[in-house]
Amino acid sequence: MTHDRDCATCRDQAPEVSALAPALRSLPVPAGDAARARERLLDAAARLPTRRRSHLVTGGLALAAAVAVVAVVLAKSHEPVATQVFVQGAGATWSRHFARDATLVRLDEGTLELRVVHGAQEHHLVVSVPDGEIDDIGTTFQVEVVHGRTRAVAVREGAVIVRLVGSAPVFLVAGEHWSPPVATAPVPPPVVPPVLSPVAPAPIAAAPVAPPPVARPPHASTAGELAAAVRLFDAGDLTAAVEALRGFIVHHPDDPRTEDAYYLLAVALDRSGDHASAGAAARTYLERYPHGFRRGEAESLAARER
Repeated sequence: MTHDRDCATCRDQAPEVSALAPALRSLPVPAGDAARARERLLDAAARLPTRRRSHLVTGGLALAAAVAVVAVVLAKSHEPVATQVFVQGAGATWSRHFARDATLVRLDEGTLELRVVHGAQEHHLVVSVPDGEIDDIGTTFQVEVVHGRTRAVAVREGAVIVRLVGSAPVFLVAGEHWSPPVATAPVPPPVVPPVLSPVAPAPIAAAPVAPPPVARPPHASTAGELAAAVRLFDAGDLTAAVEALRGFIVHHPDDPRTEDAYYLLAVALDRSGDHASAGAAARTYLERYPHGFRRGEAESLAARER
């Protein structure tokens, strides 16, 4: 007779060791090397001999340790991957702050290259610039700030929303580039030469021509007024935004920001359902700013209402 038939102790321990193999087979099958390791473990358990008590105890401990290793591998394979935010900006002045589900990057000067690799959990990236902010929508993009003003935003992958003070939000997708419009100097009126009377022996002096108005930089208070109107627009209070924009146009007709106010007024009227007034506002914008930055959008609004 063999040892496992003669030894009462071995006969008692053999069923417990044999029960480990079905328990291992009940685990979910992982991918890759972990799956192959598990199969080898199951085969070893099926072929395990029942020789002596010391061997049975040692084999039971080894199988228990193997089960623990497989459980750890399975647990790690299901851990959620965290979102990663990569920022490059040699020579730029910037900082980064972390929150529970968001990353805030502040750019004061220079150029940053940003790339977001999204994980399983939702995570937001906001780039704060001196004159506004840029909201990321899962993307790779570049932001440039010069002397406290945003000069360029270029998107290579995904999309962003550019929100700057004094301007309507701009939505950019992959391959698109944004830069502020170039301000053009006003053209002075032509000087009319004096007209000589054919009857009088001496010419009649023409009235002195007033010099062209000197362009003055916008006062800080005008920027605050337009920013308040933009906040009303962003909040969806279109009625209040229309009134605020009309007031800005009336009180500051020569301010450089009035171009933005005219365009934003047309958009606010259109979204509020007053399409006729929106078309009129768009045509006024085109008359005053035939080469304006929002000419294309204004032409679409004006054509739609004719």
